[in-house]
Amino acid sequence: MDALAIASSSHAACLALRGILEDRTYVDLDRADLPVLLGMLQTAGQPAANAMFPGAGPITNEKIITLLTSPVLDSERP
Repeated sequence: MDALAIASSSHAACLALRGILEDRTYVDLDRADLPVLLGMLQTAGQPAANAMFPGAGPITNEKIITLLTSPVLDSERP
């Protein structure tokens, strides 16, 4: 749901993230700038909660850790 909230947001931090990642088929979780990009969202309190996307809300330390440490499933690989 956070990805959908980011995709629909007009906040500058969300727009910047989308601009950097928009031409990607997938996001390499080992890319060096990903923690910085997620930290940018966290500092900005983004993505904002959005009733259209239940459960979406600002990126937290817990979400960042989950995103960066969850194993990639074979079905998620290009």
